[in-house]
Parts: sequence; C-alpha cells; structure tokens
Amino acid sequence: MQLKLTHKLLIIVFVPLTFELAFVFVLSDLLHKAEVELNRETHSKAVIAESNELVKNIYDTSSALVAYAVSPSQQVTAEYLKRVELIPARLRSLELLVSGSHRQKAAFDEVYSATNKALSLLKNIKNDLDAGENARNLASAGFLRKRVTASVGALIQHIHELIAEERQIEEIAPQQQARFRDLIVSCLVGGLVLNVLLAVAMALFISQSTVNRLRVLMDNTRRMVGRQELNPAVGGTDEIAHLDSTFHDMARELALAEKQKQEVISMVSHDLRSPLMSLDFSLTLIGSGKYGELNEKGLKELSSAEISAKRLIRLINDLLDIEKIESGKLNVLKMPLSFHTLAEHSVDAVRALAVSKEIELVIEGSDDIEFPGDSDRLEQVIINLLGNAIKFSPNNSKVFIRGEEKNSFVEIRVIDSGPGIPAEYKKRIFERFQQVSRGDGKEKEGTGLGLAISRAIVEAHGGTIGVESENGKGSSFWIRLPDA
Repeated sequence: MQLKLTHKLLIIVFVPLTFELAFVFVLSDLLHKAEVELNRETHSKAVIAESNELVKNIYDTSSALVAYAVSPSQQVTAEYLKRVELIPARLRSLELLVSGSHRQKAAFDEVYSATNKALSLLKNIKNDLDAGENARNLASAGFLRKRVTASVGALIQHIHELIAEERQIEEIAPQQQARFRDLIVSCLVGGLVLNVLLAVAMALFISQSTVNRLRVLMDNTRRMVGRQELNPAVGGTDEIAHLDSTFHDMARELALAEKQKQEVISMVSHDLRSPLMSLDFSLTLIGSGKYGELNEKGLKELSSAEISAKRLIRLINDLLDIEKIESGKLNVLKMPLSFHTLAEHSVDAVRALAVSKEIELVIEGSDDIEFPGDSDRLEQVIINLLGNAIKFSPNNSKVFIRGEEKNSFVEIRVIDSGPGIPAEYKKRIFERFQQVSRGDGKEKEGTGLGLAISRAIVEAHGGTIGVESENGKGSSFWIRLPDA
C-alpha cells in the first residue's frame, strides 16, 4: 500500500489514539461495574441491617409490653412508648431502601402488613391491660409473650424473604469485586504490553517506510559529493520517492554538466591555450624585430595584441587551476624553501609592471627563514598578491614583501599603500569571481579567480591566508605556512 507522508503521520497519530480511547473505555466500563457491585453490596448490607433493626425493635417493644404487663410503672410505660414510636420510622427507612426493586417492594408489602398486625396486637394487648381485662401476673405475662412471639414469627418469616436476595448479593459481591479488580489489573497490564507492542510496530513502520529511505537519500548526497554511483531508487509514490526521483534527475543533469564541462576544459586546454601560446610567442618575435621593423602605429597595435593574448592565457590558466581545485587534483610538492629566494623570484616576475608605475618593491626579512613548500605554487600566490598590490598602489609608491618566522609558522606579508579594501568586500574577495572596485571609474582587470586560487594553494600547504585593511589606508595580505 502506497501512502503519502501525511497519511503516514495520520496513522502514527490516530492508531495509538484509537487504542488509547478503546483502552480508556474498557477500563472505565470495568471500574463502573466494580462500583456497581460495591454499591449493591453496600445497599444489601443496609437493607439487612435495617431489617434486623426492625426485628430488634419489635422484640424490644414486645419485651417492654411484657414488662408493662407485670409492672406498669411510669418508666416501663415510657420505654414501651419509645420502642413503639421507632417502628414506623424503621419501616419508612426500609421502604426507601427497597423502592428500586419491584420484587422487594412486593416482599416489603408483606413485611409492612405483618408489622402493622404485630403493632395492632401489641396495642390491643396494652389496651386490654389498661382496661383490666387481662390479669397482671407472671402467668399472664408468659401467655402474652407466646401471643406476641407467634405474631412476630410471621413478621420474621416475611423479613427473611425480603432479605434473602440481599444476603446472596452480600455473599457474592466480594467475589465479583475481586473478579473485577483482577480484570482491571489484567487490563492495565495488557494495555501496557499492547502499548509497547504498538509503539514498536509504529517505530518499525516509520523506520521501514520513512527513516531507512531517508538514510538512502542522505547516503546519495554523500555519494554525489564523492562522485560515486547513487543507490537505486527507493520506490513508492510518496514525497520521499518524489524527492529521490528528483535527486536522481539532478544527479544525471550534474553528471551531464560535468561531462560537458570536462569537454570544455579539454577544448580550452588543447584547442585554445596551445594556439594562444604560439600566437603570444609569434607576437613576441614580431615585436623583437625578427621579421622586420614596425612603425610606431604597428608597435602600438602589437603591444595591444600581446596584452590581450597574455590576458587570455592567464584566464585559461586560472580556469584550469580552478578545475584542478574542484576535482581535488591540485597537488603540491613540498621541498625546503628560502623566503628570500621565493621573494626574489616573485619580485622579478612583476618587476616590469612595477617599473611601469615607478613603484619600488622592497623585500624585508631575515635571510635564514626557511620552510617546506612547493616553490612554483607559492610563487604563483605571491606573484598574484604583488600584482594586485602594484595594480592598486599609486605611482611613485612602495610595495613591501615581508617575511617573519613565528612560533610554529612562517608569515609572509605583501603590503601596499593603495586605497584599501571596503569592509563589505573583506569576507568575499577570496571567493571565485570576486573583484574589488578600483575606485577610479576604470574597468576592472583580471578574472576574479586569483585570490580564490591563492587560498586553495595555501590551504593545500596546511596554511591560511587573509587580509588586514582599512578603507583609504592600504592593505596587508598575509599567508601563514607551517615551518615544518
């Protein structure tokens, strides 16, 4: 079954919620039944207790009447009247307790009738005693007790019928309550177990349908970065499957773009650079007079052509270097280097540019500063920094290249007195195709790749590169390389 992520989320929410609601319903039902059994037991005990009190009141009243028959004192009379008055209240209380049961109500009617008969007998006997129709002696009292006992016996029989069901409930209710308690405990334990199983099932469901597939996507991102073959498509119709399909499409497009880029690089390397270098060499020969002298206009045009050719060659070389950096093929061969030798070679490479602006190049630093590095690559970095410093420095100024040996590294600085670098450019001048405006309205020169290539070369040596500059106060570019 193919489900969207939203559907899966709804399943995760509603399945446990439905289970919890069912569990609460079952538990509530069991608690209700247990409460009903407890109430039945309490009610049964109340009916039995009230019935027993009624019988006890009848017996007490009978005993008080027998005592009255023997000795009609004021105290005995008061006791008898007190007992008689309690009986109607007991009847009303018992009637309220059994009013909810039709069968018990019928049994109560018998009890009520028998109680009234007993009360009538007791009242008649008292009236006869008061009228002097019955003798007040022990023999007469014994006879009265027998008459009352016979009447009360019928009442007791009806009460036994009334409370027969209540006694059965009283006996069974504890067992029922114990059974419901066991059911509640079983329900709680079962609910806990089922809840754990449900949580595990939901975890497996999510893991298999979502998490594992997301791991495949994450692995694909690592594979794409490492230029490895991607995992097979995860399949499905949900958002993850759509994302995976889009990712595969993107990877194919990137692979195609990479192939096309390599074709362009190959074309640039073989079909453009070689002819341009031949052209530059030929222009140099023409300028040297090997093929005859040129007039002033011809020399001017030749100089412009040489500048354009060299600029194209620099651009191609920078693009090839960037390609090596991106493909991880920028290798450095570390050999023992001397700072002064590296600085002198770099200064010689840009001396003609410095002379054209009457800028003095000054090397500062101890002669014994040595460190490991690739001389060709590091010269490329320093030549780029010196070229930028000369380009931005005013005529008749100085550019310094300074070397200093510190705790665990060698620091090389190129310092100019140009216009400085605005704050908004400092963080991005080492990115590709980023150039700082000259501030004089002239067109920007270069490819914007020099500092990005310089940073890659320095980092390949395990070092760092940076700049300190204030707008209007010149710039100080530095590289720090490990000294061992």
